[in-house]
Amino acid sequence: MRKFKFLAVGFAAALLAALPVAGFADEPQGIVVGEDAAGVEVQIGEPAVLEDTGISLQWSSAASDDYCYIKGTFDYKEASYQKVLVNKHREANGASSLVMDADLQSAAMQRAAEIALYFSHTRPNGTKWSTITNGAYGENIAIGGFGSSDAAENVTDAWMNSDGHRANILDPSYAIIGVGCFRIGSVSCWVELFGTAHRSETYADAGVFTAITKVDYSHSLVPYDGSGFNLNMRQEDPEPLEPGETYELVVGIRNPEFSYIYTSTEARGYTWKSSNPAAFTVDNGIVSVSSGAQVGATSTISATSPGGRSWSKEFIVKSNVVSVTGVRLNRTSLSLDTGDTAVLTATVSPSNATDKGVSWSSSNTGVATVDRSGNVRAVGAGTAVITVRTDDGSYTAKCTVTVKSDVKVEKISLSPSTLTLDKNSTYKLTYTISPSNAENKGVTWKSSDSSVARVDFTGRVMAVSVGKATITVTTADGGKTASCTVTVKGPAVTGVSLDRTALTLNKGDIRTLKATVYPTDAENREVGWTSSNSAIARVDSSGKVTAVSAGKATITVTTRDGGKTATCVITVKGSAVTGVSLDRTSLVLGKGESYTLKATVAPTDAENKEVVWKSTDSSIARVDSNGNVMAVASGKVTITATTDDGGKTASCTVTVKGPAVTGVSLDKTTLSLGKGESYTLKATVVPVDAENKKVTWKSSDNKVATVDANGRVTAIASGSATITATTDDGGKTATCTVSVAGAVSGVTLDKTSLSLDKGESYTLKATVTPADAENKKVTWRSSDTKVATVDADGRVTAVAPGSVTITVTTEDGNKTATCAVSVADVVSGVTLNKTELALKVDESVVLKATVLPENALNKKVTWKSSDTKVATVDANGKVAAVAPGTATITVTTEDGNKTATCMVKVGDQLVITFVTNGGTAVKSQLVNEGESAVRPADPTRAYYRFTGWYTDASLGAAYDFAQPVKADLTLYAGWAGYSPYRGFTDVASDDWYVTCGLFDYAVDHRFMSGYSGTTLFGPYDTITRAQVICVLWNMAGQPSAGSVENFSDNRDATVYYYDAVRWARSAGVANGYAGSNLFNPNGNVSRQELATFLYNYANKVAKLDTSSDMGAASQISGWSTVDAYAKPAIAWAADHGLMSGVDTSSGPQLRPNDTAWRASMATMSATFHRDVIGA
Repeated sequence: MRKFKFLAVGFAAALLAALPVAGFADEPQGIVVGEDAAGVEVQIGEPAVLEDTGISLQWSSAASDDYCYIKGTFDYKEASYQKVLVNKHREANGASSLVMDADLQSAAMQRAAEIALYFSHTRPNGTKWSTITNGAYGENIAIGGFGSSDAAENVTDAWMNSDGHRANILDPSYAIIGVGCFRIGSVSCWVELFGTAHRSETYADAGVFTAITKVDYSHSLVPYDGSGFNLNMRQEDPEPLEPGETYELVVGIRNPEFSYIYTSTEARGYTWKSSNPAAFTVDNGIVSVSSGAQVGATSTISATSPGGRSWSKEFIVKSNVVSVTGVRLNRTSLSLDTGDTAVLTATVSPSNATDKGVSWSSSNTGVATVDRSGNVRAVGAGTAVITVRTDDGSYTAKCTVTVKSDVKVEKISLSPSTLTLDKNSTYKLTYTISPSNAENKGVTWKSSDSSVARVDFTGRVMAVSVGKATITVTTADGGKTASCTVTVKGPAVTGVSLDRTALTLNKGDIRTLKATVYPTDAENREVGWTSSNSAIARVDSSGKVTAVSAGKATITVTTRDGGKTATCVITVKGSAVTGVSLDRTSLVLGKGESYTLKATVAPTDAENKEVVWKSTDSSIARVDSNGNVMAVASGKVTITATTDDGGKTASCTVTVKGPAVTGVSLDKTTLSLGKGESYTLKATVVPVDAENKKVTWKSSDNKVATVDANGRVTAIASGSATITATTDDGGKTATCTVSVAGAVSGVTLDKTSLSLDKGESYTLKATVTPADAENKKVTWRSSDTKVATVDADGRVTAVAPGSVTITVTTEDGNKTATCAVSVADVVSGVTLNKTELALKVDESVVLKATVLPENALNKKVTWKSSDTKVATVDANGKVAAVAPGTATITVTTEDGNKTATCMVKVGDQLVITFVTNGGTAVKSQLVNEGESAVRPADPTRAYYRFTGWYTDASLGAAYDFAQPVKADLTLYAGWAGYSPYRGFTDVASDDWYVTCGLFDYAVDHRFMSGYSGTTLFGPYDTITRAQVICVLWNMAGQPSAGSVENFSDNRDATVYYYDAVRWARSAGVANGYAGSNLFNPNGNVSRQELATFLYNYANKVAKLDTSSDMGAASQISGWSTVDAYAKPAIAWAADHGLMSGVDTSSGPQLRPNDTAWRASMATMSATFHRDVIGA
């Protein structure tokens, strides 16, 4: 069983850690040494005690003799889990849980790296362990294997089985902990630091990160005795090297306590020298043989540490024969116009190669030619690959040449040309450039009045305020323009209110009412004023009310827009009531009749003229609050009016008579029945309150139709009869003529289903049975008129795609029949699964045509070849290669004559097909037998790295594009998943944004992290406005927002960006989207918007000087396309190296409107924080 050594040390403060203390007591060593129950060798150190002397704390420190850099991994995941295990033990023993302290954990990680070199509570530089940081009062250390899946459990168990370590872990005075885990190969170094007071932000990082850390050491503790320091080589004595070869030397340290623990140090910590630099050079441990080195030449390579220790090895040159190892071109791609020329330069490696001869070739001389000196000439539009091949070794390099046509823009149009928008709404305009194959289709947008309507770089218009503005789009090529007139409307009036809803005035008083129209920014806020009684109170056009005479009047204000109203009741005071009289003292009414009594209150200018009406018997006659008397039933009643003021009364005697019958009517005057059918007639006697409503029924011919005492008519036989109803009171009569014929038994349609194209019509034919039915009238109905309509004649018209049911119903008997109608769109187009084919003679392939839309009714197509001598096509789309040449296969829809084409190239050449296995498509190639294939641009695939092309589907044999092609060939793309970097499965350690160190900086400083709940960082995802603000908020330390109006689209406090956006508004970092009160959190961020956010942060938060003379930025191509608002920010960013342009074949381009990636945000935020702010 392998033994591991553990050491523990601790001390407790006699006073609080913030009080002055002075040094440490001596630390007893080796009190107990022996095997514990787990078989682990343990050394225990007793806790030392701080002495309270009232003197400032001075940490002991000794000057280091030397230092080195070591590389390993910091395992925060296991460290965080070990803290959890510690807290479980503390909880079981009645101690409170410890909090992970950021400063202690950083110190613990550094100590874990130090014990890899020197396993002791004394640091490698000779100072006490406690000098690592202030506030550490106890330390446990351990070194060994511990396993990989259960390392935290193993080391915790070992510590808990040791009294000293256990005492530290369970000490109730400790409140914080820092855990360090540093791994070198299979060896783990563990450190626990304990403290009493929390000082910095806590965290528990779940990542495992590669780290290079500096360690100071003393020569006396890490002696140079052959087993301590030695020079490590890949082999003991290096073999002789050829010119151009390299060799790596590594200096390593063996732990004095454990000889099997060996730590390789980084080369950058040493001074490297060669005794013969003409033959051998050395750079950070990499030994290189000079190209001109002579055979047999020797050199001593030495490494010297910063503290003066040196080691050396001897090297010798093996051969002076210099073979070609490769060739490269100064350009891998060229973009030329027809007639242009360019010079390609080939560089053969190594530079001292014996034979530097090369040859040149073009894959398509119809596009570009190349002479033996590398001079390229553009011949015609298209793409060609220029290949240079070394005479020695047949190494190749390639340059893809794209020859552009010089088609100029002739015209631009804009749709729509006029536009009406509500305030704060948006609309995206669409432009069309002619001809469609114009080379430069770049455009710029401009508004004639941005205070009315704004437009962004995509043509999206935002209505800002009421008015008119002209949006103009201008082509970059030729300055062609098109415009759209935008009218912005204000909101409609939704209501109006008055400052008073009731007002009491004395005669002659004047008051002005105030009207408020809603919303306050309504376009038309004009109002009109009226009085219900100008004799009591009048009002003018400004709302000024004048009290004229006693009484009440209602003042009404009405909006011109929408007719919204509000009212105020005006009461004008008058004299006291002295009496009341009625216009009638007696009244005779018929039952159901009414009469309105008029009450006159005296005097005429009485203030309160209100009266209360009452009937002595409401079952005979009722009276309402206006004196309206309604006769209910026969009898007599007294109606009394009583004044509110003074209780004065007046009365009227009302006599009510019941009404006589004045007539009778039937619900039908004619009736058609089938033999045996019945119908009940309804008699209505008038007036409705007649006292006697009895009627008797009679048929003029009972052989045709009978009627019973309830008016139920029954058809007996064909013919006609008159049914008469007679009132008992007055003998009033009403008649109905009944015709009896054969009844309708059903109805059918000539079609039960029907398929129509949109806009097409068809007239359905209804047949009523039996044929001798008397009433054959029918009605038509569509179940969905948005899909198809039907008129009174059964004509069905298809309106829109969908399904609908047409129903015909007979008037006699309500018999129905239906027809299911399907409406399909007319054909809008057709596509082919291939637009290009490369075939050999006698080879065939089937093209697949897709007719659009999917629900088009007629999907029939025809096929045609432009040259049947080259290629034929049959009715099923099968293309057959006949002879070398080019032919166009055209498919045409029967409905609408829509077409799609496929260019077919037939030759005797060999076909190379590329299968990308989930990656982006790569076109097939035609290659003459014996020639080499052109390596295409590498395909891409999300979260995978392209590993090359292979000749078999199992990816067993890689393909060499330099070898001649002898037969048709299928190549398969190989892919490898990313090796997760810092836990992100879509980030690789050699990605451009990682190798520069800026990604680590942004993650380490917690500016950015991955997507919540995933292992993805999304480096090439477009970053949103909310994500940018969160990065800057994290950079600022996540401060609270000040008192400021929030954005109207940032009201949900549960979203991740809520606090960050509020802070950005209060700090002036974000000021709204397109001048509105909207933030648009999910909107994509352009390069110029990103620069503006950083500029605002620098100015408002970091308080930096953001002035610029715009000299640097204005020299970068594309400066003129930067929006005016962003130019100060772009200029400032260019001055500080934050934005230097996007690399293109024609040089750097600003491209301010390109969207920004999350990877770009990581590098820019790190550069900004590190180099501009200077944090």
